[in-house]
Amino acid sequence: MRWVFMLLIALNLLVYVQYSQPGPVEVGQSGSSVDEIRLLSELDDPAGIGKPSEGGVEAACGILAGFEQESDALVLRRRLLKLGVEARLGSVDTDAGTDYWVYLPPLVSRQAAERQLKALQASEVDSYIITDGALANGISLGIFSRAEAAEALQRHMVSLDYKVLVRELARTHRSYRLVLNGPAWRQLNRLSMAQVADDFPSVQMQQKPCAGIATAEQVK
Repeated sequence: MRWVFMLLIALNLLVYVQYSQPGPVEVGQSGSSVDEIRLLSELDDPAGIGKPSEGGVEAACGILAGFEQESDALVLRRRLLKLGVEARLGSVDTDAGTDYWVYLPPLVSRQAAERQLKALQASEVDSYIITDGALANGISLGIFSRAEAAEALQRHMVSLDYKVLVRELARTHRSYRLVLNGPAWRQLNRLSMAQVADDFPSVQMQQKPCAGIATAEQVK
């Protein structure tokens, strides 16, 4: 009986040791920290990554516009250069309307044009010989800003048996400006923009992307 009792005690110890060992850990259990680890590149926009950098912003240049005379623009340009601010002289032609040219078509020779001119001047018609271009040896009777005035003269000359034509001429207005690149524009802002405005009250100050200025203007 004693050996049976000892056997039971041994079996109980064996069972206790077996069930007291920790069980295996299951990978992927709810709450496991393994699933929370992600690469930085997988995050949507960590700490602002993906936003355009300051270097990607299009550079801004400055324009001092509104000079009717080239000499006025050059005066300001020289003043800016004394302050260490470089500026390029540019010009822009804008549409200023339409003129109407009344004329007689070209004659066969210069001599014929001179005879025609003498006849017109004898009738007290203001005129001159066209010397250049496709209408050379024609007779100009004047350029008018109003279509009605040109057409009235045309009707009058036709009534005198002259073949008179009217041609439209595009009228342009040229203004001058100074173009400053990005560093020069910022430098001018740091100096005295108000002083420029006081000395040149008609000047218009503009800021534009640098990339679009050179193609839009005749810059020197």
